[in-house]
Amino acid sequence: ASNPSVVIARAPARHAGVDLWMANLTLPDNHIYSQALVAVAATGKDPNTSLPTKEFNMSMAGSQECNKVCPRLAPQGTLTNAGPYKKIDRLESSNIVDLWPDFSCKTWRTLEMSFFSDAIQRQVNVKARLPAASQENTAARPSNEMPPIIFRLNSEWYWPHPVEVYDVWHSLMVNGEMEPFVVAEVYIQGLNFSS
Repeated sequence: ASNPSVVIARAPARHAGVDLWMANLTLPDNHIYSQALVAVAATGKDPNTSLPTKEFNMSMAGSQECNKVCPRLAPQGTLTNAGPYKKIDRLESSNIVDLWPDFSCKTWRTLEMSFFSDAIQRQVNVKARLPAASQENTAARPSNEMPPIIFRLNSEWYWPHPVEVYDVWHSLMVNGEMEPFVVAEVYIQGLNFSS
């Protein structure tokens, strides 16, 4: 199902190694060959049994320790506290899905840098728009799981509102409709459309 509000299967994750947790989900056969969204839901531990709970214990969210890690965790429930959704285009009889979850604790950010290019003899300024997921979860991942980079040369000529555009794209990334990616806007000083 591609509707994140419909939960078809859930399973607790078990610790399988440093920075590695595993969960096995079993789905009804009528979902084979269909699309699915997978996410990791934030849960807590029952204070009496130390066992994981199905729903997130919001009393934990108010704690100083929790707010230090995730200041934006909301009280809306499990759906909000699920990390970005990963879309699976076709469920087979068996799928392995690798996830690097985050819980929207951070927003995307802009990293600015500048350098002088000897090749073109001009100052070059770069603004990189970084998705929140890779900032929050910095666990090592293979290069094919790193966000790709889109370069926009003198993007102010074509995209006059880059912050608003990336806001929309980032919301699509968090909802699993787009894979996370970085946008690097390259501005070459003294260069305009009539140069």
